[in-house]
Amino acid sequence: MNTIARILPYTHVARLEIERRYFASINAVESHAAADAIHSALVELGVSFEGRGLPVSLRPTILSASEIDYAAWDLGVIRQLLNRVLELAVADLRAGQKNTPILNFFDFYRPWFQIISQEVRSHDHIMLMRYDAVRDSAGDFRVMEPNAACPGGVIHCAYIREAWSQTTLGQALLRDTRIIDRECDSPDGLIRLLYNISPRTSAPRIALCNYKGFFNNELSSLVRRNDLLRAQGLVDGELVICDIREISVVDGRAMVGGRQIDVIYNKIDQLMVNPSDPEISGWIKASELESCEFLNSLAALYLGEAESIFAALHDDEIRASIGATPEEIEIINRRIPRTRMMVGRSSSPTYSELAEDRHRLVVKADALTRGAGVHVGKLETSNSWGSALLNLARSNAIIQDVLDVPQREAVLFDSDEAGAIGKLYTEYWGVDFFFYGEMFAGVVGRAHSSMIFNVGNGGMEVPTFVID
Repeated sequence: MNTIARILPYTHVARLEIERRYFASINAVESHAAADAIHSALVELGVSFEGRGLPVSLRPTILSASEIDYAAWDLGVIRQLLNRVLELAVADLRAGQKNTPILNFFDFYRPWFQIISQEVRSHDHIMLMRYDAVRDSAGDFRVMEPNAACPGGVIHCAYIREAWSQTTLGQALLRDTRIIDRECDSPDGLIRLLYNISPRTSAPRIALCNYKGFFNNELSSLVRRNDLLRAQGLVDGELVICDIREISVVDGRAMVGGRQIDVIYNKIDQLMVNPSDPEISGWIKASELESCEFLNSLAALYLGEAESIFAALHDDEIRASIGATPEEIEIINRRIPRTRMMVGRSSSPTYSELAEDRHRLVVKADALTRGAGVHVGKLETSNSWGSALLNLARSNAIIQDVLDVPQREAVLFDSDEAGAIGKLYTEYWGVDFFFYGEMFAGVVGRAHSSMIFNVGNGGMEVPTFVID
C-alpha cells in the first residue's frame, strides 16, 4: 500500500482541505480571471521565459514542513558530498595528478581541467544548488538530477507564487492557512546571496553572464529587482548583464565596461566554452583572482552539473576516495536512484540488461538541459530504445533506475463563460529543492504532461507552498 511518509495528521488534513477547495471552487470565470491576473502581473514585472509567456498551473502544490525538512536535511548532506568530490578533483589537479580515480571518472571533462584547477575561491564550490525531485510511491522525495551550474527558478517562481496568492482563487484556497516562507520564496533571495559572497562589501558590482545569447532567462528580472531595491535604499550594489567575452582583467581587477566587478554569476552553456578561445581569456583570468568570486566554481559548472556526478556518488571507488561513511551512503541510496555510467565502469550495465530491463531504466546524456537527451525505457519501443542507446553512447551517458513520477488531476476550462464545464486532465508534477550556500532555501514546483518535464520544454511553473 502506498503511504505518505513523515506528515503530521493535522497537516495532512490541511493539505487535503486546500485540494478540496480547489476542486470545489474552481469554475470557468474564476479560472480565467486568475490566469489573466497572473499573466498581467508577470507582464508588468517583465517576466517571460526567453521572450515567451511563462506558463503557470492554477493548481498549487501544497507540502508539509515535516516532509520537506526531512528531505532537505538529507540533501544538505548530499551537497556536502558533492563538494567533497569537487574538492578532491581540484586537489588532484593542483598536485599534478593525471590518472587518479576521480579524474579518470570525469575524463570526459578533461579539456576543462586546467581552468578548473587554476580558479581561486574563498567559498564552497557549490553556492547555488537546485535538486530536481519527485515524490515516489512510498512518499519520499527522490532526486532525478543535480543543477550546480545555472539553475532556473531563482526569481520568477517567487513572482509567480506572489501573483497566484493575490488572485481571488489563491486567497480562497489559502485562507486560514499558515504558510512557511523561505529564502527562495522572496524575489530578493538570490540577490542577497550574490552580495553575501562578494569580496567587496561596499557597493559591490555583480556580473550576470551569458554566452553568445544563450540562457538569458531571469537575468533581466534580477537586474530590475536590484534597481528597485537600490531606489528604495535597501542595497548599494549594482547588477549588470554581460557576455563572458566582455570581461577583462586590468591591474588585478576583473572589469566590465571599464568598471570593476566583484562576483560573476555564470548563466551559460558550459560545453560551448572552448578554454583555448582568446575571446574568453578575461573570464578565465577573472576566475583566478581573489578580488572576484564566481558564484559557483568552474568545477561545479562542469563536474557538479554533470549527471555523472550522481553516478560518482553510487560508485564504490569514488565513495572510498571521498571517505563516504555508511550513514552518508544510506542517505545517497535513500535520495538518489541508482545511477551508473552507461559504459566504462565495472558497475556499468551489460547490453543484455539494457535491452531486457528497459522498462525500469532511463538513459540520460551527461550535460544536456531542458529534457534533451533523456529517454525513459518504458516510453520507448525496443527499436527506439536501442537507437537512443547508440546515439548517447558517445555523450558520456548515464543509466538511472526510473522513478515512478507522480501524477495528479487539474481542471481546464476552454471558455470563460459562466457555467462552462471544466475538463479534468492529468499532469506529472515535481518539486525542486534549493540551497543557497549551506542554507536550505526552499522549494519550487513544476508540472508537465510528460514524465520528462521542464518549463523550457513545454512544462509549467507551479505555485508551491509549505504549510506547518
